[in-house]
Amino acid sequence: MRKHRGLTFSVLADEVVVMLPVGLALTRIVNFINDELVGNVCVPDHPWCMKFPSAEGYRYPSQIFESLLDIAVLPIILLVYRRKPPDGVVAWTWFALYGVTRSLAEIWRQTDLAVGPLTGGQLLALPMILIGILLAVAAARRGRRTDVAPSFVPDARI
Repeated sequence: MRKHRGLTFSVLADEVVVMLPVGLALTRIVNFINDELVGNVCVPDHPWCMKFPSAEGYRYPSQIFESLLDIAVLPIILLVYRRKPPDGVVAWTWFALYGVTRSLAEIWRQTDLAVGPLTGGQLLALPMILIGILLAVAAARRGRRTDVAPSFVPDARI
């Protein structure tokens, strides 16, 4: 017997992804503190350019930029969540938006691989965006909404 009836993967994912932007933003701040994932070379007279101990020249603080992009997704996810959409819509919306933020963050990040005009990170983000949009639309069309409010059900086996 299931302890939490109605708790499916989609319901759980919708609840969990609401806090993912905060966790990702904090992770990027830790990347900044640890001098990881440095950005592209930039002109040193810009106020946002920094000197990183592990890299030559002045660089964009790409970790901070990506952290801000992750936080910018939070109000959108909360807005979608408050509208109480069908199961899975919030999670797949976040998935697509995370692909968008990763794509944008690649503008400032040092490129390790490029295929034409796209970087390796953007190539990985494109399927995320497409899959997220397609599955969010599919979840919305399914239209099933499960309310998993905490409820007290006394155990008759006492």
